[in-house]
Amino acid sequence: MSDKGTPNCGSIKEFKVHVDRWSTYMSRLKAWFTIHDIKLASQSKYLVAVNTWWKIICHRGRSVIAERMIFRSFKQIEGQSISDYLVGLKKLSKACKFSNNVALKENLRDQFVYGPP
Repeated sequence: MSDKGTPNCGSIKEFKVHVDRWSTYMSRLKAWFTIHDIKLASQSKYLVAVNTWWKIICHRGRSVIAERMIFRSFKQIEGQSISDYLVGLKKLSKACKFSNNVALKENLRDQFVYGPP
């Protein structure tokens, strides 16, 4: 039970760009609002922030910063081979506009240190 005497139904998991579907995430978020009796005014503030973030990520003219955030958030999925993970990283790196091949290799290396489970 929470401090207000209502059942504690946990928190909503963060949206993972390369794993989750946006529509499923939004459905879960709306259900979470309902379960926790979050008033519409509070929902609106949160949804505006989330939708603004999503538009930045999905806009066709995405910024380099958004592309690099997607690259950095890419994690190796359990059971995924190293070569498949590398292919995914290289695909994402194309939109990152790293300044040269050295910068690309350094970022790929860093992601291998950071990305695998």
